[in-house]
Amino acid sequence: MSFFERLKTAASAEWRAYTEHPFTHALADGSLTEAAFRHYLVQDYLFLIEFARAYALCVYKSPKLADMRRSGGRPLGHSRHRDESACEALRRLGPVARRS
Repeated sequence: MSFFERLKTAASAEWRAYTEHPFTHALADGSLTEAAFRHYLVQDYLFLIEFARAYALCVYKSPKLADMRRSGGRPLGHSRHRDESACEALRRLGPVARRS
């Protein structure tokens, strides 16, 4: 049994709550409302910004140049692709109300 499978087994109730949530089903089957989808995209975009900052801090604090090189660009490159995809989807949906 893989490490991932052991984790799923140990936290099976949490895994089911996560993967069988009504939001997840609605997102998968296309029945999610536009407002909920827009909110999801905005929250995901904000998460990606904070993830990139946290990862950059990890790279900054790496003790050796080799440590920085080993993983420095991978998550940020993935984040950039998701960021561009989210921005394009939001552009298609139109203006988003800003919170003050």
